[in-house]
Amino acid sequence: MSRFTRGAAAAVALAVTALAYVHLAPLAPLASREAPGGTVVLDAHGVVLQRDTAAGLRIPVTLDRVAPAVIRATISAEDQRFQDHIGVDPLAVARAALRSRTTTSGASTITQQLARRVYLHDASPSLVRKAREALLALRIETHTSKDEILAAYLNDVYYGRGAFGIEAAARTYFGVAAKDLDLAQAAFLAGLPQNPESYDPDTRGAAARARQGYVLRRMRDDGRIGGDQERAALAEPLMFAPPLAPVVAPHFVQYALDELHGIRPDLAGRPGLVIETTLDAGIQAEAERSVRQRLAELRDRNVTNAAAVVLDPRDGRVLAMVGSANFEDAENGGQNNLALAERQPGSALKPLLYGSALEHGYTAASQLLDVATTFDTPQGPYSPGNYDRRFHGPVTLRTALGSSYNVPAV
Repeated sequence: MSRFTRGAAAAVALAVTALAYVHLAPLAPLASREAPGGTVVLDAHGVVLQRDTAAGLRIPVTLDRVAPAVIRATISAEDQRFQDHIGVDPLAVARAALRSRTTTSGASTITQQLARRVYLHDASPSLVRKAREALLALRIETHTSKDEILAAYLNDVYYGRGAFGIEAAARTYFGVAAKDLDLAQAAFLAGLPQNPESYDPDTRGAAARARQGYVLRRMRDDGRIGGDQERAALAEPLMFAPPLAPVVAPHFVQYALDELHGIRPDLAGRPGLVIETTLDAGIQAEAERSVRQRLAELRDRNVTNAAAVVLDPRDGRVLAMVGSANFEDAENGGQNNLALAERQPGSALKPLLYGSALEHGYTAASQLLDVATTFDTPQGPYSPGNYDRRFHGPVTLRTALGSSYNVPAV
């Protein structure tokens, strides 16, 4: 057998082995390899109340909950032939090889990038890693649909600011859900994974806009958008959310976490939870404003703190909870939740009491006695008094309620 024949046979054997490996070797499902992120607490409309960014923010999302513009922008920016290749793009590899002497041009497909992020965590030499990455990409494409690959990529890729995945990125950068991103926002986010720090809008604003323009140009060249759409997106001002938003409704968030611990202690300690609550962030902001306003009006009466709770009377959902006037004022008990503190309800019960009396035959003109009286209780004799230290004799129900007398109520 000639040297040429032996080489050809070896090449065929290698190809057969690689083909068998790609199709038959077991591969852990992508979902089982997802890294858990920090727990995030959301209000009823998806507004982030608190995020644990120690391990990064991750909010898993299905592909049907991602704006189509995001999908088109991601494919144009990262892998134009994503729908056509089998995990490795020979045209991209050839282009990268031709340009290697003059510029750095990435040849990794979305599938290869996902393989690298999810399955390769060692420090192998670059050529070895590239070979393994390509084989893994072929295996992923064999066992997984294109939609599943794209969804896994969009849920795992890093966008900067501690945000892993498109849902976390949409909320971190723009304060909206991934399904609500418009074309300009989608193109901006699609340009970040290559180098998030280099395109941070706070420190590299010009570079960030240039990268967005590059993605839009790629989308136009690919036929995924028209020229008018490109120009409109470039002209749209981008309004970014603050990089580190403070916790919204901190007393309520702690209350929700305590509730979770009581109901499902097996879940409470797990990382990567997405906790949906009943709170309405808009109503919460209004409740906090009302507390501040009321305290300002009562400042000269030495009133220094207050709490407020807003419930939906139809089903008891907590829509807002203000536990104190200033959560950050730890020295004056700002982190104590006055809304949950055990306190004497006092006169807050009187309207309910008198309402029940009216339903049982009393009227606003009914006579009640406001005189010194001692009541026997299981705890011993009880002799209530009034705030003005006086008794007022026979009074009408309306007077007793309006004046908040204690003896007639008891």
